[in-house]
Amino acid sequence: YGSANGSFVFKSTELENELFSGDNSIMFATKLYSVAKAKSSDFTLSSSMYDALVEACALQGRVDDMDTILSDMRHQQLAPASKLYTTIINAYASVKDIAGAKSTYEQYRDLAITRGTNDQQDFAVYAGLIRTYFACGFEDAGHHFYSKIIQSYENAEDRQVLAHELTASVTMNALIQHKIDTGDFEDAMASI
Repeated sequence: YGSANGSFVFKSTELENELFSGDNSIMFATKLYSVAKAKSSDFTLSSSMYDALVEACALQGRVDDMDTILSDMRHQQLAPASKLYTTIINAYASVKDIAGAKSTYEQYRDLAITRGTNDQQDFAVYAGLIRTYFACGFEDAGHHFYSKIIQSYENAEDRQVLAHELTASVTMNALIQHKIDTGDFEDAMASI
């Protein structure tokens, strides 16, 4: 609470302002987001701001905050940028949330189907889901999913290129990354 000359009326408010003025952490950003949302029923952000918050939460392992923001986006009929799906799935892998990862994959798959062509991002998303299967102890399901994707390329003109791209992405972003995540550095190096 400030006075007409710009100074704070209460010393505690001044101290709080000084404390928060230098804080650019995701924890502070999500706290501000929650406060703004609670105080204004029509509070919204731009798509790019939502994407930035989702990405920051995902990269910092703040999956609950990420879920809240994603839920708010769905409520406003906004989808995350396609480049974020891998980051979101990897965040779910970090907390071993296979349901969250599969749900995110299904949303991405729907977008990919409407796009109609294969994209480099597809391989990263597939690898992210396989990594989540591995993180949750479902290696067989991860291998089965990989096999299903490979089979889906059987009738494609560029099936060998697609299979090679998928295998490279899964090897680096799922198999090796999972070994690194579990501290099996020797096996990760041997896989390279």
